[in-house]
Amino acid sequence: MLRFPAIMLFLIATISSAGCGDATKARLKGNVTFDGRPIEEGSISFLPADGTDSRKASAAVLNGVYDIPADRAPTPGKFKIEISWMRKTGNKIASADPGMGAADETKEAIPAKYNRDSTLVRDLVAGENKLDFKLDP
Repeated sequence: MLRFPAIMLFLIATISSAGCGDATKARLKGNVTFDGRPIEEGSISFLPADGTDSRKASAAVLNGVYDIPADRAPTPGKFKIEISWMRKTGNKIASADPGMGAADETKEAIPAKYNRDSTLVRDLVAGENKLDFKLDP
């Protein structure tokens, strides 16, 4: 009869921990600013520093905030970070399709040292990682 309470305790503990996420993943969230201002609409990517593609993770940056939940988080390790912000220039571009009208021109607002030629590298640990990036021009 002692086995029934032990089994119930095990089931309760298992069920209540199910929503906590994968403790072996590196959950990511934080803030991104450029020249002291939050990035309005951009992207952030975490790419394994060893060059493999299997553990990468990306997210949108909206009003300076990004969040990569546990179900999309990478496994821990050393990562290169790329941050991009395609900001409107105020110019219009004519569409190849005459019925479409002009579109807003955008240009990468973040220097290449933070994206294409990124020098940003961080070690990610299992569990929550709060990483803020204050980028300078």
